[in-house]
Amino acid sequence: MYPRDIERCPRPWAEERFRQIVRWREPDVGGHFPSLEVPDFFVRDLREGFAAVLAARR
Repeated sequence: MYPRDIERCPRPWAEERFRQIVRWREPDVGGHFPSLEVPDFFVRDLREGFAAVLAARR
């Protein structure tokens, strides 16, 4: 969830809606188009997120 995004999803709401949250980040920068605004951070975040999902499935 990026700080300048159009839609915000509070963690308590997400915890009620989704069964298993394996990773949650709230970066200091970025908005609705993080891949264009902070591309290096976005790619690193995706990689770490996928790694967390795969690790949780083991």
